[in-house]
Amino acid sequence: MLTGTVKSVVNGNAVVLTTSGTTSTYALYPDVYIYKNGVKISPSALQAGDEVSVRTFNNQIIYMEVTKPVVPISSSGTVTAVVNNNILKLTKSGVTTNYTLHPDIVIYRNGVKVAASALQVGDEVNVRTSDNKVIFIEVTQTAQAITNNGTITAAVSNNVLKLKKDNVNFEIKLHPDVVVYRNGLKVALTELKIGDEVNVRTSENKVIYIEVTKMVQPITNNGTVSAVVNSSELKLTKSGVTTAFTLHPDVIVYRGGVKVRAIDLKVGDEVDIRTSDNKVIYIEVTKRVDENLPFDLQGKLKGTTLNAQGELATISIVQSINGKDQTTVYQVASSVTIVGNLTLFKEGRLVQLKGANKVVTSITIK
Repeated sequence: MLTGTVKSVVNGNAVVLTTSGTTSTYALYPDVYIYKNGVKISPSALQAGDEVSVRTFNNQIIYMEVTKPVVPISSSGTVTAVVNNNILKLTKSGVTTNYTLHPDIVIYRNGVKVAASALQVGDEVNVRTSDNKVIFIEVTQTAQAITNNGTITAAVSNNVLKLKKDNVNFEIKLHPDVVVYRNGLKVALTELKIGDEVNVRTSENKVIYIEVTKMVQPITNNGTVSAVVNSSELKLTKSGVTTAFTLHPDVIVYRGGVKVRAIDLKVGDEVDIRTSDNKVIYIEVTKRVDENLPFDLQGKLKGTTLNAQGELATISIVQSINGKDQTTVYQVASSVTIVGNLTLFKEGRLVQLKGANKVVTSITIK
């Protein structure tokens, strides 16, 4: 039986032990048994400083037991940044230190077990580390944050949040690691909208937390497209009055039940729109200018549905439009005629559809 202290983390198939002041490297038997706190562990779970007793055979360790685990190192400090990339930043006596969090770290805040993301800038904590990783954090004093609220009056710029409350405008600087929640989701500052009502928490005169309590309601409008649409402007005419609307870069547009680009809208299309922050964020064509015209088109068969009588009810095809595949569903007339080999009428087969008013009256299998 040999006793010693683990000198370093196990690397490969060997362990370095210090015994009576002498440091030696020992090979581990492929099926070595290692126990710590009565539980079998892998060699990689050994930590520098663990005191062990071992048994060897043919110059290889076949059994090891940790008789005295290394005592974790304790420290304390104030959280100075939101945990990011598994790094905790603590400041103590003016010195900031970065700590790596162990994957199985345990954290308590206000007596409740929480995730690392619940730690806030300004929290005072005690930490315990082992093998250079933080394994335990206890918040001894939570950050004394000031709570405020108001309505956002401008897009965030130059790291400043502009709010209005009781008809008074004011500005607050943002902490670099500010956390923002909108509609229950953690979002970027750019997702905040003018008109959003928010609660904010500040520490050291900087906003560390923003929660949108009431999102600004998009404005609904409608009209007829009166000019060719470009990537930034939509002109609508309603009751003889034409209005120009600015399009949001990520505007969503549906035409004929298919998601398209804004430039795919046609003059004469009747549309419903929704705007937010003075930009159009959603467009839906309620009546296409060409929907009553006869059509003759080709595409690859996507699928069909049948009615209660077992007759074709709808047919969907895939077309390549501006380099992108788009699927369109058409109603099928009860008197539809089908030309071609029916055994080839399968998904992916090229078909020609003819009809009017979005109702197919003729299908040709190519």
